[in-house]
Amino acid sequence: EQGVAQAIIRSVVDFKRDPWPKVSDNAKDLVKKMLNPDPKRRLTAQEVLDHPWLINAKKAPNVSLGETVRARLKQFSVMNKLKKRALRVIAEHLSVEEAAGLKEGFKLMDTSNKGKINIDELRVGLHKLGHQ
Repeated sequence: EQGVAQAIIRSVVDFKRDPWPKVSDNAKDLVKKMLNPDPKRRLTAQEVLDHPWLINAKKAPNVSLGETVRARLKQFSVMNKLKKRALRVIAEHLSVEEAAGLKEGFKLMDTSNKGKINIDELRVGLHKLGHQ
């Protein structure tokens, strides 16, 4: 599980391992572009929807995903649930002051006031706090 998570973080996918040899080149292209570590080069949601693999998906025959893919999707889902639960547990154990401090830090970093921090805002914010 940790190896899969690290591969996702590093955007490294071994397309020679099962199930990838059976996956179309267009689908592999989409995955590579969605996992690009550079946010400026990574596909946007609209670009994903406009990708030829999704556009042509209606024409493709239904093929079973196979047990390997099914198991990995389930594993990924469990990891996401575990991450959410871990964050919830951490948040529940914060004092009011700690939570307020985190909220204030977030607001300071969110210079675009969108309720989200992009990578540039995070870098600048951490640099201001003395982290690199």
